[in-house]
Formats: sequence, C-alpha cells, structure tokens
Amino acid sequence: MQLGDLLHDTAPQQEIQELRDLLARRQQLQAMLHAEQCRVKLDGLNKAVITDLKSNINNLKKRIAGIESTASALIVQNKYLQDRTNRLQKVVGIGEKVAMTVLAFLPEIGKVDRKKIAAI
Repeated sequence: MQLGDLLHDTAPQQEIQELRDLLARRQQLQAMLHAEQCRVKLDGLNKAVITDLKSNINNLKKRIAGIESTASALIVQNKYLQDRTNRLQKVVGIGEKVAMTVLAFLPEIGKVDRKKIAAI
C-alpha cells in the first residue's frame, strides 16, 4: 500500500470508535491498578486488607490483558486497521500498544500533513 492509497482510504468509523472505547477503558483500569499498587505499599495494613488488595491487583491485570487482547483482535479482523498498524509498527519504537493508541486517537495520521497533525 502506498501513501497515496492511505490518503484515499476510508477509516472504519465504528471499529475506530470501538478501539477508542476499549483503550479508554484500559486507561481507567490502569489508573485503578496504580491506585491499588500504591495502597498495598502502605504501612500498618492488616493481612486481610493486603490479601484483598493483591487479589484486586491480579484481577485488574487480567482485565487489562483481556481488554488489550480484544483490541488486538479487533485490529486483526479489519484489513484497514491491520494495514495501518503494520505501517506504524515499522517505525522504530512503535509497538502494538502505541500503534493501537495512534489508530484510536489519531486516525488522521497519514491522511493529513504534519502541520495539521502537530496542531491536533
């Protein structure tokens, strides 16, 4: 696929919105995870509270992994998203998670010039 092809592609709006929703939820879960990880480090907690916190931390990690897996599956099922993900990941330093985030929250990339992207 050439750059010119990308400029004329129509982004699948429903799938991009689904990806955006999934990644927003992942961010919420990550914030909860961070809060629980901070709480478990507090001094003077009894063992029952520590056990509950650790259980919740493990549960949150599993939920985050599930969200990421669902987002990856969404991308794999859509040729447009898969092609764009592959192109993004060819850039050094861009992995799957960054590519997902760019696709979800900056779908204009590759379609507008860099001045417009910078303004966004």
